[in-house]
Formats: sequence, structure tokens, C-alpha cells
Amino acid sequence: LLAFLFLSAAALSPQESAQIPATELEAVVTTDAGSFRFEFAPGKAPKHVEYFIALARQGYYDGSAFHWAKPHTAIQGGDPYLKDPASPRSIWGTGGMNLVPTELNNMKHRRGVVSSFRTVSKPDSDGSQFFIVLSPQPGMDGKYSAFGSVTEGLETVEKISTMPANEKGFAEKPVRIVSIRIEKRKPAPFLDARPSELRKTVTMKTTLGTIKIRM
Repeated sequence: LLAFLFLSAAALSPQESAQIPATELEAVVTTDAGSFRFEFAPGKAPKHVEYFIALARQGYYDGSAFHWAKPHTAIQGGDPYLKDPASPRSIWGTGGMNLVPTELNNMKHRRGVVSSFRTVSKPDSDGSQFFIVLSPQPGMDGKYSAFGSVTEGLETVEKISTMPANEKGFAEKPVRIVSIRIEKRKPAPFLDARPSELRKTVTMKTTLGTIKIRM
């Protein structure tokens, strides 16, 4: 019953989520390798945030895939061509482009940052495709429109980054995006806790004895 109540509170209809500011929303990305969540940065790239949320609400990403990866560095997905499992590898990464004006900003491409894929030499070539970095990439700063940050599930992103791929990073078997849903942002743990509530003693029992840690 508690699980049902929690899910009912978290899952929002498109109409309900449309009334909530983007700063209070998160994208919940479910793949066949696991799930992760990321928050939005509308103050940095408002058009990208608005566009991504609109596509997710339409179910645009459902059935697409992460088709490119570099181990522990970055993953890329969101190409609508990947919805067709028979799409040739030669067109992977070319779909859903030239749809959003580029919004370069001062957001650094640090671990967990979500950014819009584009052709660097072509202005306003952004679109539905996005990538997530797993290690600092200063060479991308000021060249791509960063618009979010992973808040939960980076281990899933890491797992996707290690999928078997060829020398150019294209996956042997893309990791499917089952769905992307927009939900109300999870509250930060212990955000409203008083210091007295955080003073706890943790007891760990091991085969060599007991360890007590006072928080």
C-alpha cells in the first residue's frame, strides 16, 4: 500500500507536470540496462529544457536508444531513427537534428552533466539527441548546450558506457530507452532535518567484532 501511495504521488499527468516549474521537475529515464534521473537547468538553456520536457511528455523517446558510448566518459542517445531496430548503423546519430537554437552557457561539462548533441560547425543544429558525461570534459565547455545533471543512477549511466562498441563508439547492440517520464523532483534527503535528528549512532557487527560510528 505504501509503495502504491508513493508511486501515485510521484507519477504526474502531463497536465499536472505542466503546472510545475522546470526547476522542480526531473526526467526519469528507464532503459533495459537500468534507470536514472536527471534535473533540469532552465536558467542555463531554457529552450532545450522546454523542448526536452515536451518531447518526453509526448513519448517521443520511448523505444529509442543509447547508440554511442565511450567507457566511463560519455553516452549519447535520443535519435528517433533508433526506434526502428532495423535502422542501419550508417544513419545512427543523424536523426532529430536542427530543431532547437543552440544555447551555449557557462555550465561545465562535469560528471553527470546532460547536454544537447549538435554539429559543432553548424549553428542551431541541436535537436532531440543528448549526451551525458561521466568524467570532466573541459573541451566541450562553451561548445554544447548543457541543460541538466544526473541526480540518481549514475551507476546505470556507467554501465551503459561500457556496452560493447566498435572503434568509433557505435554500439554492437544499442541500449534501449524503454521510457522517459517527467516527474516532480525528489526532495533532497535530510533537507529539513534538525541537527538533533541527525545525531545517531550506527552499529556494525562484523566477524571480528562490533564497530560503532557516532554521526
